[in-house]
Amino acid sequence: MKSEIQAKAVLPLFIIKMGGKSFRGRTRLQKLIFLTQERVKEFRGFKFRPAQQGPLSYEVYKLMENLQALGLVRESEEATYSGNTVICYRLTDQGKAFLEFASERDLVSRRIYSAAKEVFKQYGNMPYMQLIEEVHSEYPEYVK
Repeated sequence: MKSEIQAKAVLPLFIIKMGGKSFRGRTRLQKLIFLTQERVKEFRGFKFRPAQQGPLSYEVYKLMENLQALGLVRESEEATYSGNTVICYRLTDQGKAFLEFASERDLVSRRIYSAAKEVFKQYGNMPYMQLIEEVHSEYPEYVK
């Protein structure tokens, strides 16, 4: 299998790209990465642990900080309709170029890309609370 380090760096960028101009939600990103990893059993790039809102990986938080520091992703805060704050991610031009480079060089297994597409199609635009409920019901061992 392709290097897990490469997949760890590229998977969040790929998921963010599928979100369109802006990907809404730090927790949503965590869940989509977790669900992708669950579909590709041989890929265990991130360690997830039980948390109140379901599977949580501090590695994903750290990676997102690193991707921002490298100039591949921009993070911003936006208000939700209910008045809360949501973290949004946008790929920079450098992030888009890196993702294209990774795809052209086949740095990540097609199986991971395919699983991420399936997960995004099923869960990517699901309302936040429904996503949390779905993950909680499918993976109760990850709920604290």
